[in-house]
Amino acid sequence: MKRPAFFSIEEIPEGKTIHDINPAFAGVDNEFHIGEPSKACAGCRKPFGAIRKPRMEIRLFPPNLPIPVAWAYQLCRRCSRKYQHGRSERDAILAAIEAFHRGDEASQ
Repeated sequence: MKRPAFFSIEEIPEGKTIHDINPAFAGVDNEFHIGEPSKACAGCRKPFGAIRKPRMEIRLFPPNLPIPVAWAYQLCRRCSRKYQHGRSERDAILAAIEAFHRGDEASQ
């Protein structure tokens, strides 16, 4: 039974790669980073600094774009642990990342 989702992000199924989902990524071996990494965690939106450092990166790939583009968002240790814990905690982090990606204001 599929769980209801509060976000539209879909994880790449285990055993598959982005190449399997979007053919635009086939044969892509190099990356070019444009812009600077975010200064805040995409999960909790707290700023990175000497104590709170980026610990994990989540990439969002548009499934139907004819060119290979991805967005990379960093998570702090607390949010990366929540993501790795699974189920509802992962869902909450994915919903927060999607809101961050869309530019929605934080609800807290």
